[in-house]
Amino acid sequence: MDKTLTNYLTDPTYDNKYCYLLIDMLGYVSEISPLHLDNIKENVKSDQIAIISRPELAYDLNACPHLIVIKEPNEKLNNKLVRASVGIVIREHLFTKNYICGWIVSEFPPEVLAQKCLDFGSQCGRLFNLPFLTFYEPFRMQLLQDCNGFFPHWLPSIINWCDSYFYADVSQTIRTIQPIRDFDPMDRVLTEEEKYYQHQAKNLLALYKAWNNIYLKLNKTTVSGNKAQLVKFCQYSYQARTLGINDVKDHDIFVLLSMKYGSLLNNEEIKNAILASQDEPGTLAEKLKQIDIAKFVASSNKN
Repeated sequence: MDKTLTNYLTDPTYDNKYCYLLIDMLGYVSEISPLHLDNIKENVKSDQIAIISRPELAYDLNACPHLIVIKEPNEKLNNKLVRASVGIVIREHLFTKNYICGWIVSEFPPEVLAQKCLDFGSQCGRLFNLPFLTFYEPFRMQLLQDCNGFFPHWLPSIINWCDSYFYADVSQTIRTIQPIRDFDPMDRVLTEEEKYYQHQAKNLLALYKAWNNIYLKLNKTTVSGNKAQLVKFCQYSYQARTLGINDVKDHDIFVLLSMKYGSLLNNEEIKNAILASQDEPGTLAEKLKQIDIAKFVASSNKN
């Protein structure tokens, strides 16, 4: 992963640009890590660090995200910090709070870019009916990039304050977002589904991690290698909401079984059990135990 990232950041087209590491101070890193903020401050100039002053955390700037310059225009990349950041990303797989959020290439100096990141989070917050969208959290960024329905150009158009944005997705693959500057980002309305994903991001990540852990125990392998799987996972969660499945346990059972067997609504008996659980929250698991789901799977495979 570090070689891939280094190749991205040392692309000749970025020679005259800044490269940044984006960290979230609400995450955790060991005090002995070269990326602990105290250690960073000992090894980089003070003007190479900028704070993205989140509105609700402005009273404690040390808790806000920080931009760290890892390459100035026409200078060499700080490979030590790049390698260290990748090492932390690998350890932080599916963490609720990531210390390493991403890497940015931009023409803007630190303080200017920090303000643009703040404006972006505030603007997206208004769009999603949130006080501030913590877009830099890798899982949220992947939701923005992959779960936006029929508008794949929207995120690149609204993230036009940088030359490239890199982050590690749920499969620990380095993803790239490159801006599109000739598309009006306000020329569309966000769907309720997209808003749901951002409002439920923490719950979706926790359940996705649980699903991943189940497969690790059963199959000794991860299930998070395909980004389409995450999209499907989120869609099943939203489907649960549209069906009126409001109980947390019922919701989780619905999503996990849907990921295992496919659409549960294809079978009339299972569909009736799901609808019946609306009037008896917390009973979906018990109702499904009385159904031969293996038979449902067999019949589904024939279709």
